Amino acid sequence: MRFLPYLGLGLLLSASSLTSCNKVDFGPAGGITEKTATDAPNGHVDSSDWTLEANWGKKEKDLFKGLQGKVNLDGTTSTYVTNLNFTFYPNPVDQFAYFGYDFDLLYQDGLMVQTDYVIVDRNNKVLQSGSVSSRTTTPDGRGFSGFSLSFLDEKFKKGKTYRMYYVLYEPTKLAFMGKGHGDIEMAD
Repeated sequence: MRFLPYLGLGLLLSASSLTSCNKVDFGPAGGITEKTATDAPNGHVDSSDWTLEANWGKKEKDLFKGLQGKVNLDGTTSTYVTNLNFTFYPNPVDQFAYFGYDFDLLYQDGLMVQTDYVIVDRNNKVLQSGSVSSRTTTPDGRGFSGFSLSFLDEKFKKGKTYRMYYVLYEPTKLAFMGKGHGDIEMAD
């Protein structure tokens, strides 16, 4: 009986450490890459944001359950594109932002690009998700596209930081092109 209080404390500490493992770590200085409304750098740069990522854990892959078994989410290399770059601006966001990408085609036959994205809060709660198709890339070997995102919904709080995960793939061939994440701060 004298160990009962310690058992309760141990269970409480275990539960709190499990909860903290599920939280998003935005990194130093708020974790965002600051950009102006014209995509110009404007302060802190988080080198892990808006890049290709090789390894995702179960938590990240589970956000894209609809793609599992269809598109291989492992790795950063694609058999279709090279030099894949991402951008997101402005950051911090007032009401709207633009997510864009560009790449070089490895083959000159052109392809469609599908972007699936998920935006989560610090506790990994999904706040917004979507799937956006681009036009077919040009046969000159260069692809670029993007789309606007609205942050008008009241679930996005001023001064708070969120994370956007994204996967690009070719929808007819179900060919993986790239994946990554970026952190988004709502302007005060």
